[in-house]
Amino acid sequence: VPVIEEIDKGIIVKVGSIEHPMEEAHYIEWIEVITPDNKSYKKFLNPGDKPEAEFCLAIDNILFVREHCNLHGLWKSS
Repeated sequence: VPVIEEIDKGIIVKVGSIEHPMEEAHYIEWIEVITPDNKSYKKFLNPGDKPEAEFCLAIDNILFVREHCNLHGLWKSS
């Protein structure tokens, strides 16, 4: 499940309270943030990357966050 943290530049979304694997056979394909005005911000990831993404958005301007695992599908957090 995506975990949202506030940082100086906006937010960072990390996948899992324990870091998700990022191996060739099992990895997070993308992380997406949806805002209340239905705008979408997405970062695509590759095996070997850290399972996280930074976005220059205020934490109070986030409707929900979701991520897609190549094995386990779509996961959403609000």
